[in-house]
Amino acid sequence: MNRPGKLTAMFKHLLSRRATSVTLAVLFVALFGVFHLLGWRDDTAIISGTYASPDSNPAAAAVRGMLYGLSYFAAIVVSPILILAAGINAVLRRWIKTKVGTQASTSTSR
Repeated sequence: MNRPGKLTAMFKHLLSRRATSVTLAVLFVALFGVFHLLGWRDDTAIISGTYASPDSNPAAAAVRGMLYGLSYFAAIVVSPILILAAGINAVLRRWIKTKVGTQASTSTSR
């Protein structure tokens, strides 16, 4: 059974759809917002070797800090790219559809 091939095909199919790209972008921003509201920004201090509060569990603070950092990266860097890619994809598809439709109508009229 070719499991990695099926997973790769599934992810390619999901990411090829415009709605999925925008949904992922919104999900990344929402996840970052939730982590920010939970106050996990303080736990990113563990990256520099300090603790936000001395009585917190260092392992839990490290996990929260890394999750906050990854969600920040996804919201600030990945989400705009996904939204721009979906927009460009929509414009190109419409443009190609119009060009192909125009060429088909001119070739049949001759």
